[in-house]
Amino acid sequence: MFTQKNLFVVVMVVLLMGSLTACVAGGIAMPDREVSISTEAAMDGLNAISAGLATGQAELTESQFSSLVTMLIQQNPNQQVPIESVTALFNPDKMNMNIKLSQNKGGINSLSLSGNIIVKDHMVTVELAEAAAGPLMVDKGIVNLIGERITAALNDPALGTIVDVSMGEGTIALGMSP
Repeated sequence: MFTQKNLFVVVMVVLLMGSLTACVAGGIAMPDREVSISTEAAMDGLNAISAGLATGQAELTESQFSSLVTMLIQQNPNQQVPIESVTALFNPDKMNMNIKLSQNKGGINSLSLSGNIIVKDHMVTVELAEAAAGPLMVDKGIVNLIGERITAALNDPALGTIVDVSMGEGTIALGMSP
């Protein structure tokens, strides 16, 4: 038999469960823009970076950056998780990335990342604010690990030295030195 006290406890437990669910589900709100992925855009991005090594400045569109990253990832035969595409969306104050998996892994077919790209201590650094695997938010410790892995990849000496990064609406500009 429910008493007023029992009813209060049941309501509180339901509210607590609901609030805990909201902490781990929901995903990341992504800007609503289409970004096309193509071999031609990847080559345009690669050409812009090559020219940037000579001039000290390269600007890439979301399509060029996304296509180039997708092409480079797909050329890696040792992928633990097959990636179909990477879509990057740039705004002046934030970068969003959506990584679409080739196959569902544990019911998850995409990863979403949100954060910023900066130059810190002469290194390009990715500072992720949040990440989601499908509709589930990822723990901050794992978010930090993902950011560290991306940062390590961006600081490959073969890419030259990036000394400045700025994002605009739909573009990323890289200040470079050979």
